[in-house]
Amino acid sequence: MFRDRAEAGKRLAEVVIKYGGATSPIVLAIPRGGGGVVVGAEVSARLGCPMDVIICSKLGGAPLEPELAVGAICESSRNIYLNQGLINGLGIDEKYIEGLARAKAREMEERRRLYRSGRELMQVSGKDVFVVDDGMATGGATVMAAVRYLEKKSPRSIVVAVPVAQRSVVREVAQSVDEVLTVESYDDMIAISQYYERFEQVSDEEVLSILSSGKTLTGL
Repeated sequence: MFRDRAEAGKRLAEVVIKYGGATSPIVLAIPRGGGGVVVGAEVSARLGCPMDVIICSKLGGAPLEPELAVGAICESSRNIYLNQGLINGLGIDEKYIEGLARAKAREMEERRRLYRSGRELMQVSGKDVFVVDDGMATGGATVMAAVRYLEKKSPRSIVVAVPVAQRSVVREVAQSVDEVLTVESYDDMIAISQYYERFEQVSDEEVLSILSSGKTLTGL
């Protein structure tokens, strides 16, 4: 169990350092709930590389299963990752998915204005990109949406790095990236929060403070 996301980030940073092979690293943190930014800040500080936020949001609210994610979008509703097997199994129609994506796209635009002042994501072409979040439990849709978006941007490599993850999700995500790095992994995970002593929501003020730090945003 991690004490908090800062400790998790420090421990993850040591795993990332040992991985090696990144000649031009950048860290892209997923700011869902703010947790990925805290973890990513520790990794970018240890690597001495730039960090930015990649704005993603899960498409939750499946009929009769409001907490179940049927997919996720990244940066805009045009960049969408869907769990097609789940969608088919639940019999969810295309119009329902489109409605979810439009609603989340509006939220993401607000996040982009808040966290990046509306600017585009930093340049990733030719870079070794570390996609960082505070964990991957069921599905990994948010991380996969980020990966699908980044694949179009011609990075040198894509590595997903999280403190804790479900092993089945690690295996699935690993098929689409160069590597998946974790501190801990388990066969059965209900929620990421169960592996943290403290897992409260990170405020926008805290996220903005981290993003404005010269230590974590070197080169931006």
